Amino acid sequence: MALVKKSREAVGIEVIQTNGDADVITGAYATLGDAVKDILVALKDGERGRLTIVKAIDQISQLELYTQEGFGSMAAYMPKLFELCNEVSWKSASSVKHSLTWYRLYIKALEYDPNEALKAISHLGILARLADMNRKTNELAEDDNLEKAKLGRVKFDDLGRLVVRLVAGFSNNVIFQVLGSVRLDELQAKVKAPAGATPKQIIAASGLPREELFDLLDAVGLGASVDTYEGVTGKELVLPAGRWLTAHTQEIVDALVKKEEEADDTVQVYIGYEPFGGGVVVERIEYRNAEGIVLVTIQVGETLTSEMFKRISKGAVTEIAGEEGD
Repeated sequence: MALVKKSREAVGIEVIQTNGDADVITGAYATLGDAVKDILVALKDGERGRLTIVKAIDQISQLELYTQEGFGSMAAYMPKLFELCNEVSWKSASSVKHSLTWYRLYIKALEYDPNEALKAISHLGILARLADMNRKTNELAEDDNLEKAKLGRVKFDDLGRLVVRLVAGFSNNVIFQVLGSVRLDELQAKVKAPAGATPKQIIAASGLPREELFDLLDAVGLGASVDTYEGVTGKELVLPAGRWLTAHTQEIVDALVKKEEEADDTVQVYIGYEPFGGGVVVERIEYRNAEGIVLVTIQVGETLTSEMFKRISKGAVTEIAGEEGD
């Protein structure tokens, strides 16, 4: 990479050591062009390149490199960067946006180990739906906001670290110390694992009940996350046989989002009439509570085709009178 090595104190940028799992940025970019070049190259590296991308973008922002091309702010420059990214592939800009969310939320705000977080990046992207993060300050709210299916910092952090650990797995040493040789032999025989199978491979094949999974999580400082998981989902936490899938992480999000939807008793009502010439005139849209009280009224006064009206009013209540209001 085209890097000018400066002290991190001088440029205010921390060094992330990645032990060969991803690229390491050890200094500051001298030009915007150098940073963009590395971003575009890293886009071709898939998951492995994500850390390079987000760190380079962070440096463009911190060092105000965007001013080299006449942009007054990072916000003004980002559309140009996304345009360049899309020249690599049509979905590159979207990938960069997701990577930035992952980086700002998990690496900067919650200080996750980047290599561990990379292994679970798809899971963490799903879980981000529950984060109540201020986009200007990158700070997480301390309290839950269950009406919006958002969790406070502590609970969200619990779930994030839990998911990372379930995806990345436990070390062979921790598994052996917690479960013991006798239990591992039992599990090995149960799943008919080969003689040379490691403890990690054995429990991946067998799965674990709640009690044993709790003991493993507690041994790595994540015992409290079990209570958080079960409180949010209403389900007992077990280690599934095979591996922890994105579908399992999605279940965490769905549990809260479903509660939010069930708690929302607001009804959208389209009010209007069918004119002689066909179509539907939408006079107004009302939002009513469960008792039928109108909370908000939006004046519309637009004529739509019947097909368009069916599309936009799907799932809502309609009060449409006959021709010219009859």
